[in-house]
Amino acid sequence: MNILEKLINDLDGDYHQDDLKKRHTTGGAFISQNSYGIIKKENYSIKIYCYDNMGIRAVNTLDGSPFKIVLILPFILKKAQSIFPKSFFQKMFSVPISKNVLSVNAKKLLKKYNLKGNKELTNYILNDDILTEILPNHILYITTKIQNGDSTLSLRPNESVTTVKELRELYDIMNRLGQVVFEHKQKVI
Repeated sequence: MNILEKLINDLDGDYHQDDLKKRHTTGGAFISQNSYGIIKKENYSIKIYCYDNMGIRAVNTLDGSPFKIVLILPFILKKAQSIFPKSFFQKMFSVPISKNVLSVNAKKLLKKYNLKGNKELTNYILNDDILTEILPNHILYITTKIQNGDSTLSLRPNESVTTVKELRELYDIMNRLGQVVFEHKQKVI
């Protein structure tokens, strides 16, 4: 049983796995078996994808985390949201943050990440104790996609995820983000 299947079983979700696919390229053998799990909540659902490459990689290819966690909202956000790590130069030239406005954890989050797009949602994220404590401990990208009357927020980690505990932390981020969006639904849609 792989770590995604273990997590989905622990969360009482539905787990699905594709058939084994084999391809041969100039860089070597490519063997994959993609899988995903769905956890349905009262107001939203979370889908976790695993793009598992079990073959030989070419020397110059990057080997990032094979996971993608998607928060599916049953409505359209007013404006797209993106959260991504700051570059070295963005960290150097960022404007100092007023001491009285934000918590210590929110300041740590703003030192490490850019929060762009939906200003109302950004403010709610910065005022949420759980998100401001967990997010700075990871290297990840969160982006919004709006289609077919739904909004999805996708999380892609830029770090290796090798245990159920590490994958659970990423799930907890998206779950808390879903809770924050629904707590302030009237302001963000």
